[in-house]
Amino acid sequence: MERMLKLNFMQAVLNAGPGMRTGIFFAGCLGPWGRARREVLADGSRDGHCVGCHARQHWPREGWEIPPDTLARFVLAIGRDVSLLGGEPLLQASELRKFLWTVKQTLHPPHIALWSGVYWEDLVASPSQALQDCLLMVDVVVDGPYRPGLDDGVLPWRGSRNPRAIDAVMSLAVGEIVLAEGWNEPAATITPDGNIIAPPALAAKWNGLGWRRPYAACGGDAASG
Repeated sequence: MERMLKLNFMQAVLNAGPGMRTGIFFAGCLGPWGRARREVLADGSRDGHCVGCHARQHWPREGWEIPPDTLARFVLAIGRDVSLLGGEPLLQASELRKFLWTVKQTLHPPHIALWSGVYWEDLVASPSQALQDCLLMVDVVVDGPYRPGLDDGVLPWRGSRNPRAIDAVMSLAVGEIVLAEGWNEPAATITPDGNIIAPPALAAKWNGLGWRRPYAACGGDAASG
């Protein structure tokens, strides 16, 4: 019997990478491991989850189930780049691997970015072959936990300053971390209808120019400005 991916929802997102992307929100998060776990415990976590997590609704493992191949067909039919969010997508590494493999076999595969609460160094050291295969098939990994003390609202597409947007392809090729170009500097997105989506620290610069929406932290829903 085919193993299913468990998701909470899938929707178009403008706050999880450049431009409009297909955001897939995975069900389940047990909290990070390795250095990230030590950091969240130091922040005062009592259960191993990030203190102040903006995506608590994605912690439970329950979600709607979909075969990896079916999800891949949906994503390819939509035709946008993809952001894997949650929750912790790599909790479902075996099923995620099949989805990624199917998507990457196409002639023009989408750009795929993955958000994980675990730091890159601990991901590449994982003994899980399924997890390692997933890293080989994504383009960018945004790594590390949300840390409220480092939430200065400056960097895009993450909740605090510590996560890095890593070029997974180049980093695995050279054996050291290579940051993803254009993902680690303050940035704003102007939507087709003229609205502005920006990190909170930058959003104030457009006061008086109309409706604004700050980037969400860790894939959670952002509040309107």
